[in-house]
Amino acid sequence: MNILAVDSSGKRAGAAIMSDGNIIAEILLNTGLTHSEMLMVVIDKTFELSKMTPSDIDFFSATTGPGSFTGLRIGISTIKGLSMGVGKMCISVPTLRAMAEISQFPDTLIVPVIDARRSRVYSSVYLRNAEGTLSQLITDSVFKVTELYDIVTSYKKPVSFVGDIGIIKSSGMIDGITTIPLPDSHSFLRASHVAVTAAKLLSEGIFCEPELFNPHYLLPSQAEREYNKNKQQNNIGGLS
Repeated sequence: MNILAVDSSGKRAGAAIMSDGNIIAEILLNTGLTHSEMLMVVIDKTFELSKMTPSDIDFFSATTGPGSFTGLRIGISTIKGLSMGVGKMCISVPTLRAMAEISQFPDTLIVPVIDARRSRVYSSVYLRNAEGTLSQLITDSVFKVTELYDIVTSYKKPVSFVGDIGIIKSSGMIDGITTIPLPDSHSFLRASHVAVTAAKLLSEGIFCEPELFNPHYLLPSQAEREYNKNKQQNNIGGLS
């Protein structure tokens, strides 16, 4: 069983191939180039190193949100095109769920964090029990940092923050919380985490046709916000 996993939810572009439960190739770029410039380069190189082609892949997966609106659209459209080209299914991987795979500490809360700006974060709360099994306690949502602090402290357990932990540190939220920090080099999402999550979702029977493989935003995009703002202004103008 071969799974191609792609992440374009943030600044980095990554691709990985999992074969029978093992990561056999992974490429990560963080060069400052756009995803439209980087992603296919990363995917092509991953295929080259693994000596595979898209026809060798059984399932295609990517992070589907939350994250960068543009990055997610590029990643999803790329995976859609590849999967449709070879007639294979897709696995939609929630970004925060994949991020929870970053931390493997047992009996610990795992809190993935993505900066949503304006002192807000995309986040959720997971618990990895003593046996290493991961369960979701709080669903994906947009929180004020203070709201997330109240939620996390209510569980009275050690916490492992992953992702955009800079906003957590600068807010002072870590004060009063027993944290289990990860090195900065290990605290961000990689395509291999996406592949691991995709395999777990597949074992639960979760996959979809490429046509149904779509982003899952927790906030409206800038284009949607501007459209709604203009629509509201036009409605007000029509009433005058």
